[in-house]
Amino acid sequence: MENTAKKLNLKVLNSLVLKIIAVVAMTIDHIGFFFFPIDSTSYEVLRIIGRLALPLFCFLSTQGAIHSHNNFIYALKLIVLGVAIDLVYYLFSKQYIGNALTSLGFGVLALSLILRKNKLSFLAIPVIVVSILTDFSFFPIRIDGGAIAMLLMLAYLFAEKGADMYLTYLGKKTEFSDEGIVLMKKDILRQKQNILAFVMTFVVYILFMFADMWQLNQYPVANILPFKVESYGVIASVLLLFYNGKRGYNNKILNISFYAYYPLHVALLYLIASLL
Repeated sequence: MENTAKKLNLKVLNSLVLKIIAVVAMTIDHIGFFFFPIDSTSYEVLRIIGRLALPLFCFLSTQGAIHSHNNFIYALKLIVLGVAIDLVYYLFSKQYIGNALTSLGFGVLALSLILRKNKLSFLAIPVIVVSILTDFSFFPIRIDGGAIAMLLMLAYLFAEKGADMYLTYLGKKTEFSDEGIVLMKKDILRQKQNILAFVMTFVVYILFMFADMWQLNQYPVANILPFKVESYGVIASVLLLFYNGKRGYNNKILNISFYAYYPLHVALLYLIASLL
């Protein structure tokens, strides 16, 4: 099966392609949010398509946290930009609903602390707890997708590191040399990481399915989308199977453009919706 996968070269999606797919899905989601009645079929369909965005952004942010030269700066950029967008949106709409950039920033911060592997790693616990609590209406802080984004990023970190540790263990168990283990990892590590990321996405969404069932009789949840809509995000896991571990085309202007796109497209859609 692995030989067949190699011949077919299934790992064809790099980070840039996944990011573009996520941005398109996010834009479609926001078009549904701003322009269609909440009880309409069009609203539900567009927001279902938009569910693909969060798992992809979480996966890419996890990759960034693992491979970034300074993941704390990366986290700070996301959090500051997210909070700034929230404040501007609040000034115009008098609503504070949070946004995904803040969720991703908290996730990167938690992963950065975990990856330090020292006493500071324990500081990841309050970051994780706060992110999860933001999904509950009794908690004063709100960030869009806080709990599911955090758990997805933790799951993807486990997929990356878990597959690596497993192959190292397997190589030593079969008495491979260190060089042999490196060659084995180079050959199949990305494939194993993708499969584990695929599985872990399902695990997180199944956990949320049970949590949603429990919450119906316990605590009101702040998220305005029902789980039957949110659950479509699991489809994004299929794309992760085709990830090749490469960044794709990359430069400073392109990176700035992606950061700028979120607030600019939200502002534009909000302005158009206000004029209609």
